[in-house]
Amino acid sequence: MSEFLFEKKVDQSLLKAGLTIPVEAQEKIQDAVGVHLNKGDRAEIDILLEGQRYKAILTNLNFSEGVTNRTIFQIRYSEGSSLCQKLKELFPSDGSMNLENQARRIEIFAGANNTLEFKLKEDLAVLKEKFLKYLGPVDSLSGYQRSYKLVLYKVFFERILKGEETSCNSVTIDFRQYYIDRKQAGLIPDI
Repeated sequence: MSEFLFEKKVDQSLLKAGLTIPVEAQEKIQDAVGVHLNKGDRAEIDILLEGQRYKAILTNLNFSEGVTNRTIFQIRYSEGSSLCQKLKELFPSDGSMNLENQARRIEIFAGANNTLEFKLKEDLAVLKEKFLKYLGPVDSLSGYQRSYKLVLYKVFFERILKGEETSCNSVTIDFRQYYIDRKQAGLIPDI
């Protein structure tokens, strides 16, 4: 099983040149790829993304002592690299970083054989918005595909996003109330 190392918000830097590794993950990243870099050193590493292997450079930036005493590690790639092209395909952008991309993140894991694995992670609010859009208008059953399961999911996700309890009892009460409200509004509760 792979070990979670850190996550990175999708931004223009990620879509053009790479990402900076948080201080707390620097040692774990080096361990994961099997190298330990001194200031100014760099090493080619493998990144796994959606089952494909890509090349990148792990670098320990060489700042002179007078500029900063911080140690900064980055994963770098060129804008024309296959990894960068794949990221742009996964996160299309018009340069303004639309709302959907701003809510998306990449999770970085230690993979097998000294690789790092990038996994896509969507913000829960974006997932809820996509799910509710898929379901369609609340006064219509068409998106619910005549299935109580989607109503159950809707109730469950709404409770999570509101920070409310998701016990069996609380979800059941809301689930039941959905159908009562439909009936009271003169709508068909279900087909």
